[in-house]
Amino acid sequence: MSDSFLEEQLRRIRQLSERMSQVTAHRADEEAARERQYSHGPLREIRDVRIVNSVPDKATASDMRRTSRRRRRR
Repeated sequence: MSDSFLEEQLRRIRQLSERMSQVTAHRADEEAARERQYSHGPLREIRDVRIVNSVPDKATASDMRRTSRRRRRR
């Protein structure tokens, strides 16, 4: 291959790389602006006060075991 062809390809790769960097930076700026816009919205101040039980009580756990055993046998 000729040197001029390789140099041209290298130049094109550099240009594409620069354009991709610009697009990525522009997209990051847009994303940051969108985040700033929505971070101060009216829903930001709503708090979830529901109580979540992560550990089920013993009766529920044993019922779940019985149900899962029945399903396996069928």
